Amino acid sequence: MQLLYFRGMIIHKKWLVIWLAFGLFFIVVQVLLGGITRLTGSGLSITEWEVVGGILPPLNEAEWGVAFQKYKTIPQFELVNIDMQLSGFKFIYFWEWMHRLWARLLGAIFFVPFLYFLYRGWLTKSWIRLLLSAMLLGAAQGLVGWLMVVSGLKDNIYVRHTNLTQHLLMACVLFGYMVWLYWLAVDEWRGTGETSGLVMLKRPLFVLMCIVVVQLAYGGFMAGQRAAIDYPTYPLMNGKLVPDVLYNSSISWYANFIDNKTMIQFIHRLLPWLIVSFVFYLYFKIEAIQISNRERGIFHVMVGVIIIQILLGVLTITNSDKGHVPLLWGVLHQLMGVVFFIVTVSAYYHSSKKAG
Repeated sequence: MQLLYFRGMIIHKKWLVIWLAFGLFFIVVQVLLGGITRLTGSGLSITEWEVVGGILPPLNEAEWGVAFQKYKTIPQFELVNIDMQLSGFKFIYFWEWMHRLWARLLGAIFFVPFLYFLYRGWLTKSWIRLLLSAMLLGAAQGLVGWLMVVSGLKDNIYVRHTNLTQHLLMACVLFGYMVWLYWLAVDEWRGTGETSGLVMLKRPLFVLMCIVVVQLAYGGFMAGQRAAIDYPTYPLMNGKLVPDVLYNSSISWYANFIDNKTMIQFIHRLLPWLIVSFVFYLYFKIEAIQISNRERGIFHVMVGVIIIQILLGVLTITNSDKGHVPLLWGVLHQLMGVVFFIVTVSAYYHSSKKAG
């Protein structure tokens, strides 16, 4: 009986791993939809939040007319899209609607299986607490997202870049937490919770993770202010390594790091090389450490992803010379940023494992 019970627990842990992996995939798609929504200027197209009624888009011309009239009352239409026709509105409405629909699906994907696992008694008390915390983070992220939209409906033509970045960082917190839970479930399923040789690199991995979060924040600033348009050249910024207008003395010193588009892009260009230095330092350090093939594979992926990410960043900047950020390169650049964050959190998780 003990053997059967043990096998049953192994099967339950396997389903927990599959569930968390599926949830992570849905979160990645949600982040990408958020990027598309931002790059297409679609974020303010739906001016209301309806939990149930908002599931379906307008189904006939009359309903589309009502939705379009509501959009016409906000500053973005009056100051930016005054010439927009119904067909153009349908395009931006679609991306915001898809972004919100996917958020609802994401909530269902976590909540419904959680109730089933709970009903079957497959979750320990510690896992119940961990998963409830994840769902609370998801709910908080949804609230922050709606408050972000509200901030652009009355006094602004776009969502302020700081609000956009706050939404992005909240997504990073949720995403990092889910990656951590995924690896925790994998270790419990496979019984591989022993201390890793990567514990020697725990501090530099933590520093790397913090730098990546800062870089993601500046990616949010870049997207929110469309900063790539001002300097669509690489490696020089319109002919100079350090532009003359890097520091704006008319605003406070700290505002330069948040609101000055030149400073924002300069930092966003500079941080990847600091990240690359950390990555290759860690990559060569692991050669002298006894670690598992899984852990070594994480670092191989880390090197590959950061190289691809930098190339995509260059393509995004150099193709922004026509007054807009290219959708394809911008979305792919964001995707690789998410993937690199996953890999970094994964590496730090393995460096933090303790025996027992």
